Amino acid sequence: SKDFIAGFIRFTLTHNTGAAFGIGRGQSFYMTAFAVLIICGLLFWIYKREKSDSPPTAIERAGLALIVGSALANLY
Repeated sequence: SKDFIAGFIRFTLTHNTGAAFGIGRGQSFYMTAFAVLIICGLLFWIYKREKSDSPPTAIERAGLALIVGSALANLY
């Protein structure tokens, strides 16, 4: 821990080995497998949606790209 402003703000370095709020701590294989399944499912859904009669709008494409991109970044 390091004081940033003495008596007011202190920074402490911690590590979270799981997902949000430590869910899946110590289960990296299962968390990785789950993330890969979610990404594959999203990519399949995007592909099917692109080929459908009502393709996604530009804003939907941007949102889906952000979701998939952040999921891939978390895997990295």
